[in-house]
Amino acid sequence: MHPIRELVARSMRRPLAFVPAFDVLEDERSYVFRADVPGVDPKTIDVRCEGGHVIVSGRRRPSDAHHGDKWLVLERTFGTFEREFLAPAAAGPDHMVATMDDGVLTITVEKAHLQRPIVQRDWSR
Repeated sequence: MHPIRELVARSMRRPLAFVPAFDVLEDERSYVFRADVPGVDPKTIDVRCEGGHVIVSGRRRPSDAHHGDKWLVLERTFGTFEREFLAPAAAGPDHMVATMDDGVLTITVEKAHLQRPIVQRDWSR
């Protein structure tokens, strides 16, 4: 075994796949879901509400190796992911805005009693 691989193998356990961790907070008007999704193309992210759930899915692709290169260590995770959250009863599941800024996905779900007729995705930020 290559000495770098041996050293890393002893110090790390590699997760099986990329799955972003989410923070969820509530304010007076909405519920806000945030996740770090570095290296994920916004075009691969799908945010939807179905059956009282907020569902977020996407894909992070692996980096390309150049011809003749060989990986000594590959610790970063890649692949498709899907996270599902129960939408709180006061949430308006069809009234949400999803934005991405500096690799942070933010989904804002407006509470039902404050809803305006809007569904929007804005990846331009």
